[in-house]
Amino acid sequence: MVYEVSKDVCLFNETIEISKKEHILVGVYSYNGGDKKVRFGRVFSGAKNGIPNTRRVPVKGLSVEELKKFIPAFKNAVCALQTTAQIVPAQPVAVAPVAPQVPIAPTVPVVPQVPNVPTVPVVPQVPKIPAVPVVPIVPTVPEMIGFI
Repeated sequence: MVYEVSKDVCLFNETIEISKKEHILVGVYSYNGGDKKVRFGRVFSGAKNGIPNTRRVPVKGLSVEELKKFIPAFKNAVCALQTTAQIVPAQPVAVAPVAPQVPIAPTVPVVPQVPNVPTVPVVPQVPKIPAVPVVPIVPTVPEMIGFI
């Protein structure tokens, strides 16, 4: 199946500025009217030989500072997944400055809370199987002679 940009619909997007040349994009997309999915990736922008160059790579890890900026954007994306938003055709996202986030005190643990998602996994109860006694099989003398 060939990917068609016209079938990719952006429902929500947010840009997180890491530095002047690095951003993280968080978005909710639906391809061809299918399931809504959260996508995120890094964007590096700069110039090579005087020519503007933009490179997109997957997010493989986040520092503490990046994570503090990423969590609010991810919460917004989860809310966009659960609501019916106006469908906007996917377009290249213009990198815009992001308002500074309120710093989180390092003594307060950061625990993301997602609405309507259980925080403790539900483990089904497994019925106990009664123990079966193990009876050793001891060969008789005629059987042992047959092996010799």
